[in-house]
Amino acid sequence: MAIRSEIYDFACRWIPRFLLQDLIPSLQDPHFMSELAVLASSLDADAVSGSDNTDASIRHLLSSLAARWECLAGTVDSGILADSECVHFHEELERLAFLADPSRFTGTPQSMTLVSYATVFLCPEEGEEIEQRFRLHGNGRASVVRYSFSGDFTANKNIGCTRFRIDPELAADLLEAAAELWHGSEELQLDRDSASWDLRLTNSAGQSYRLQASPDAGILAVCQKLSDRFRDSLGLEDLFLFDDGQRAERIERISVDYQRTTTGEADHMEALVLDRTTGMLEQRRRGNGRRTVTRQIVDVDGIRRLLDSLDPGKLFTAIEGHPDDVLPLPHETREYRITVDFRLCPQRVIKGSFDRKALPDDWDDFARKIRAFISGCDRDEILNPRFYGRSRRRRDELIFLGVEFPSSGKRYTYLSDDGSIVVGDAVIVPVGDEGREFPVVVERVDYLAAADAPYPLDRIRRMIRRCSDEEY
Repeated sequence: MAIRSEIYDFACRWIPRFLLQDLIPSLQDPHFMSELAVLASSLDADAVSGSDNTDASIRHLLSSLAARWECLAGTVDSGILADSECVHFHEELERLAFLADPSRFTGTPQSMTLVSYATVFLCPEEGEEIEQRFRLHGNGRASVVRYSFSGDFTANKNIGCTRFRIDPELAADLLEAAAELWHGSEELQLDRDSASWDLRLTNSAGQSYRLQASPDAGILAVCQKLSDRFRDSLGLEDLFLFDDGQRAERIERISVDYQRTTTGEADHMEALVLDRTTGMLEQRRRGNGRRTVTRQIVDVDGIRRLLDSLDPGKLFTAIEGHPDDVLPLPHETREYRITVDFRLCPQRVIKGSFDRKALPDDWDDFARKIRAFISGCDRDEILNPRFYGRSRRRRDELIFLGVEFPSSGKRYTYLSDDGSIVVGDAVIVPVGDEGREFPVVVERVDYLAAADAPYPLDRIRRMIRRCSDEEY
């Protein structure tokens, strides 16, 4: 668009003049405001620009620059200039030049050609693959041409070409993803002198745009994310693309197995699996009836985003652990095993008793994300804080139950000898001088030493028993 080129030229001409040491002569030059007004008017009159979000940002900057110039120009005679205002003025001019740069991609992407080079620290070996040329068209046609080192630095050797087709909708999504690089190129700090990839993107009007960069530390995460999207969508893991094969670590699969064994009852078992490859979340539960219930949710993008939200370097690595004098649960055991598979690192396996201090410190955060992703998981002990938030009792600790009476809303504390009670259980407690039995639901379970009791022990009554199904 011609008007953007004019705005770009304007910004580039005035940027060096608005350095702090040359500011006063520039503020006294009337041509700045007159040029600014003409450009703003031309931009408003351009019929094409109305549909471009970038033009809205350009208009805002032109208006802001005009206001800043008038404000600063009014202080020239007084000799008082705020350094911060000068800096902001210069930054807005640089931002204007970036947004109006005619080399920034506009329009609907129609095709792309990406030339990628492998990072070689020493001389490559003869026959080693060092270059790839990937082409993609909006109709779904795609190809990859590979080149190896010929040994004489004159020309790389063509070692094969693969042609294939993908769904046109997927092709359009990938082309749009590539176009997004232009929108973030200000932050990418692109290096055209030592680029390891060279992208040419053509829009539906036949206009071609070029972008070159190297995946250094500043932009590696952006390049890896985009490259992963292409590799996953195309099923080609060996493409160099935008990160020259420096694939980011990520979580590929998480499986959790849980088993509760209660004396005199059949084992209760649950399993949870998140798999990036299949895009599936699977839950399995087998209760006392011995019938296994399976639930599967297929959401490729959702599972990918969920797994990408987890830090592969830190996930499930910190566990507080039990003190030496912890007591076993009465009449039952609860065990878990977590297996995490990564793209690059070895498999991580964690196992232990299923309670707050033996589970990873970030289990609650993980469970919250799963509960937010799915619905109807109230019956799953593996994701229920009533179960995983439970602590194990120490040898010198007493059991205190916090309950609330629904009729009055009053809260009371009772002692108990039943270490298997958890929040949500219904119990019978004594009420009044007569000790009348009353059913209530447990809202808190605290294990405390006698010295830390919330009330004097001789004033705290004891729970009578658990409620039967008929009593509550």
